[in-house]
Amino acid sequence: MPIHDFVWRAPAPRTAAEADSLTILDTVDSTNTMMTRDIAAGAHGGDAVSRIANLYGGESGATADATKTNAAASHALPVAVAVSDTQTKCHGRLGRVWYNRPGQSLLASFAVPAPTALIGASMGGWITMSAGLAVLDAMRDAAGEYEFTAIVGDDGAERGKLTIKWPNDIFCDGRKLAGVLSEFVPVDERWSAVVIGIGLNLFVPRDDLPTDIATSLQLHYDGLPGYATLRDALMAGIVRHLRERLERLYADPKAGVAGVLREIEAVSWTLGRRVEARLADGGSVHGTATAINPDASLTIRDDAGETHVVTTGDVGVMPMPGVMPMAAA
Repeated sequence: MPIHDFVWRAPAPRTAAEADSLTILDTVDSTNTMMTRDIAAGAHGGDAVSRIANLYGGESGATADATKTNAAASHALPVAVAVSDTQTKCHGRLGRVWYNRPGQSLLASFAVPAPTALIGASMGGWITMSAGLAVLDAMRDAAGEYEFTAIVGDDGAERGKLTIKWPNDIFCDGRKLAGVLSEFVPVDERWSAVVIGIGLNLFVPRDDLPTDIATSLQLHYDGLPGYATLRDALMAGIVRHLRERLERLYADPKAGVAGVLREIEAVSWTLGRRVEARLADGGSVHGTATAINPDASLTIRDDAGETHVVTTGDVGVMPMPGVMPMAAA
């Protein structure tokens, strides 16, 4: 397992320079839980979170923590980051547990401000999708910088195709590489905090993958840098691209949504495929995913030709011919 540079609480200088606040932990229950809890209490994230309410002229009662804050950073859209080597209660959507071991995964949360009115106007899904695109941006940047390349299979096909499964999973070659979970914390009637948790499998061995559909970056790319270096580069890239994307989205929500939708459609693993939607009420829908809608919902056409709009629940892409479970490869 290539974790030769792994140390507990490995420093992340690039992330520290890019983010307004960085907290590095060896273990925690969940960085998302920690940040949402502490933001609600007005305590976490130093200057980055103290500015959530007054970013556009509001009031703030949060307390800065100078030991966690990058005093040199002064961005229009602050981003606070918390990262941990392990998480004892790392979770994804629908309460699922995210597998993690030291030196194997990027486990981080990113807190950003958002106008409460935008979240109430069905913008929450687009914020989460913007985060997913920021992860793809960061991975492409890291691949270019460190020159790691996609593995070529025995059949001559190049691996490493990155896509997004609706609404918030990063897939690589048809398998789940990362999950994105957004939680919204009201700060006051005008401003909220968005805490975006990202779990990304970097060096998880094949035999330790928790499900047949899961995968790990090392199984698709050669020449990866060491764990601490790669984690730092990815986090810094996520901060930079997330900030840029959300600034555009907030500045012009209508145009911003249209732009995100175009990008998501271009990298979607879901659209045009057979899916099963397991709904929150216990029901399910089988059919073809035909559209991602302006409110970030998904339209599915069933076998009888009827359309269903899914806003919540779990949507799984049905196995494609030739795609075998990773454990059987």
